[in-house]
Amino acid sequence: KNAMTDSYIEQLKEYARKDAQKGIYMDKEAIQFQRGQMSQYVSPDRSGMTQANQVLQELGRKEDEDALLKFLDRMLGITAKARKSSDKQTFVTMSGMAGNCSGKIHHNSTGQTAEIYSSDGEMIASYNSNGDGWTIEQTKAESKFLQESAMIYKQAFDAARAEIKNAAQKPTVCEEETATFDVRA
Repeated sequence: KNAMTDSYIEQLKEYARKDAQKGIYMDKEAIQFQRGQMSQYVSPDRSGMTQANQVLQELGRKEDEDALLKFLDRMLGITAKARKSSDKQTFVTMSGMAGNCSGKIHHNSTGQTAEIYSSDGEMIASYNSNGDGWTIEQTKAESKFLQESAMIYKQAFDAARAEIKNAAQKPTVCEEETATFDVRA
């Protein structure tokens, strides 16, 4: 609600008009403007990802230490049935994180996953060590803001393109006073 100000809408329309003149639909500047407004007024605070990262790294260090101990056991000929860290799974639930977030972390021998949730319980980020790392999950409010912004931009862009097209199709009128027209049958 606070993001769709009259000022924002007018600026977005101005970007659409400029882009229409350039022949580029939603140029980088318009996208950056839109994302900046969304980040400031709509997006949740995702700073809890930093805390989750610290936990993930700590769990990874522990796994490395366990692997080193296994290697030393093999080198020394020690059989340690008690150490089966590759079979262990660790689940961490975090609350009171930065940005008023909560999170869940799962760690086992095949990798790590994490999910970060906003204060209203909506997932806002996820992590997979076997994939691309962190992924920002779009919230419902962000999606709604982007849809509304896209509609406003498209209407302004289409109107500007129509004006440009109409201006190009208008016949040129002779502005000189001495112009004459002779028709012979």
